[in-house]
Amino acid sequence: MIPIYIISLPDHKHKRDKIISQIDDRAYEIIEAFDARKMNFNHFPDYKRFFRLSFYGKDLTGPEFGCYLSHKKVYQKIIREKIPYALVLEDDAILEDNFFFVLESLLKKYPKLDLIRFLGKYKIDTKPKRNVLSLYNGFDLVRLHGSPGGTYAYVVSQAGAKKMLSSMKNIFTAIDTLMGLQFLTNIEILTVYPKIATWNEKLGSTIGDKRYKKNLKGFNKIIYPITRILFKTVEETSKLFFYFIKYSKDKKIFKSSAASNLKRQN
Repeated sequence: MIPIYIISLPDHKHKRDKIISQIDDRAYEIIEAFDARKMNFNHFPDYKRFFRLSFYGKDLTGPEFGCYLSHKKVYQKIIREKIPYALVLEDDAILEDNFFFVLESLLKKYPKLDLIRFLGKYKIDTKPKRNVLSLYNGFDLVRLHGSPGGTYAYVVSQAGAKKMLSSMKNIFTAIDTLMGLQFLTNIEILTVYPKIATWNEKLGSTIGDKRYKKNLKGFNKIIYPITRILFKTVEETSKLFFYFIKYSKDKKIFKSSAASNLKRQN
């Protein structure tokens, strides 16, 4: 089994116990999350506040900043220790009963992965998607047009960790948003459908709802309508581009997989 890293704040024992109970007796390591809930990071050298306000109209919240640095810490560990693949879980993740069977099938059939997100948001049902690979028991590896948020569960390779880390030098997005910006990361991100993981809404989000509140002032308030439109245009165009540019590759993989399955059945 690949290493399992659980990102958790020191005072989140109740959350940690719940996710640990879901991985049974599998080995895991707790990655202590950065606690930025009360941190003043506006002068943090890597935080590009001007771009953040220009593109999103609001600062990153402390918890968003801490989440970003926590996942960065995992990527650094993977690269430093030369770990081929790792499963990364946040402490509010919920794993479906067949999670590890699907994961095993994924690693066996698609070893050249960068980063596979396990997303459980309803948006996935409505998003255009393309099957890439048949996995375990009716589950498929798919490419989404778009990228719903969420970093509660994903598997990442060493190559994927390097790509993510190289795109994290300038901080102006939340980590789950960055995962969807392929024009910045150059990382191939797929997901599994139907869902095999989601997050526990009952436990409450550490990030909270402040991330939705805009705080524009002065010059940023004037230019935001323009810069936001420009950024969204680039973002949506790039998502469309990556979705269609991978069409031939996806179809080739899916066709090859279908042929192999048929051969085994015969």
